[in-house]
Amino acid sequence: MFSENIVLKYKVSKNDFTRKRKQSFQTTILFMLNLQTKSLAIEIENLVSFIKCNIGVKNAEHYTKSAFVQCRRKIKPEVFKDLSDSLVEEFYTDRQQRR
Repeated sequence: MFSENIVLKYKVSKNDFTRKRKQSFQTTILFMLNLQTKSLAIEIENLVSFIKCNIGVKNAEHYTKSAFVQCRRKIKPEVFKDLSDSLVEEFYTDRQQRR
């Protein structure tokens, strides 16, 4: 889902997501997909806690709302349409295989 080809296809500029930062392309996408109705600061804190506890990334670091907004601007919106299309395709492929 988050291969290098996907990152290259959906980042706005070729220079985006080239350096190792606290917030990667993958983390930003997952955060936006999981965004609920709480404040942005609380959502960021919850995501970092989840990553530390459930995924086992002990060095996950907190980042600011401003950092998230800046990172979000580096991702093309088409990524969500394509992810949705892939999800729907996988759903129906899986259902057909069960029959």
